Amino acid sequence: MSKALAPSSEESEAQVGSDGGVGRERLLEAPMKFIGFVHEHISPQCIQGRFVVNQNSSQVFGVLHGGVSALIAESLASLGAHVASGFQRVAGVQLSINHLRAAPVGTEVFVSAKPAQLGKRVQVWDVTFSKVADLVKQDDKEDSKIAVSRVTLMAGLTGQTKEYFEQELKLQARL
Repeated sequence: MSKALAPSSEESEAQVGSDGGVGRERLLEAPMKFIGFVHEHISPQCIQGRFVVNQNSSQVFGVLHGGVSALIAESLASLGAHVASGFQRVAGVQLSINHLRAAPVGTEVFVSAKPAQLGKRVQVWDVTFSKVADLVKQDDKEDSKIAVSRVTLMAGLTGQTKEYFEQELKLQARL
């Protein structure tokens, strides 16, 4: 599947206005689109999605790149913190990730981000990466884990906001 570069911010804003709304995937940053990540659930309590490890998300040995895991973890935690804070501006201040098992090219990966702590200014989110095939066939969900991450974010930051993004995200999250 060919991936095009993301449109510029002006093009994105034009697309939002021209069709009266945006699809869920237009909410993603260009790197998330590039690896084929698809959101499945967006709420203040949980952000979920999936992708298939491919040449854009793997390292030279043909397995999921650790930097891609970190990108996804911070992206999902940031999205969750943004929604949970009432759409305030947020920024990641700390990320840790443990890679538990390799995920070779072709592996479908399910990712779930859930809040561990939702404070007024500081939020902590736990992000779990699991092999989809293992989730389906095994009773022990621990064996399906590829990676676990914890992301700490600051909420309520001042600065520029993206109103069109906030409006569409509210629709997608059904808030």
